[in-house]
Amino acid sequence: MEDFSNLLSVFSNAIRMRILIILEENTVSLTDLTKIIGKISHSEISRHLGKLTTQSLIIKDSSRKYKLSSFGKTIISLFKPINFIFKNGYYFKNHNISILPEHLLQEIHLLKSSEFISGTGKIMFKMQNLAELANKEIWLMIDNPFPFSWSVEKAHLIVPPSMLANESEAREMGKKFRVGLLPKVSVSISFSDMNQGLIFFPRLQKLEPDYNEAIFLNDNNGMKFIKKIWDYFWKKSEIIVKEF
Repeated sequence: MEDFSNLLSVFSNAIRMRILIILEENTVSLTDLTKIIGKISHSEISRHLGKLTTQSLIIKDSSRKYKLSSFGKTIISLFKPINFIFKNGYYFKNHNISILPEHLLQEIHLLKSSEFISGTGKIMFKMQNLAELANKEIWLMIDNPFPFSWSVEKAHLIVPPSMLANESEAREMGKKFRVGLLPKVSVSISFSDMNQGLIFFPRLQKLEPDYNEAIFLNDNNGMKFIKKIWDYFWKKSEIIVKEF
């Protein structure tokens, strides 16, 4: 228990956390670390490195540069999602992400380059752009009719059974569909083949997506994550239209 407490004390310090993040990407000397971090003395950086070394999180190589140990790499991989959630505490303290399975929660930090947006106007603008800029395909997991016209040829949909009432209207638009049904859609996602997407989690104690606050993503890591969410819920849905 004492070892665990000592390890937690390492992660409670912002400078030590920054050092670990730097060393995750590069092997760096003490002098270079001092330059990168700045505003902190050489001796202070050395003291932090000593604590990280004592906890076996970092080691020196033959050129006397510092790098993560294998233990350090393991700990950092486990800490990334926790660090990301705390950095965006306002959103995650008010929204329920526990509806995601454990393997996806462990990768929630892939959203670190995403933009947290709030306000109906801003979100509607993002959704409008997503629909208009899509090239040929769009993916939607949604619990209500999509409010914009689609320029795409193909739509992948995960919807509740109530959405089937809109099926004939949608087909009249000449679109091709792949459809899966879920009894309840609590998280909503939208993304296109143009590398943009939106995620709407439910607020605490709620069962439906919160469309007043969203996570907007347009980077490779964010898109990788939203596609994993899609695949997870697609496999859980009852497929009623398998192919286009």
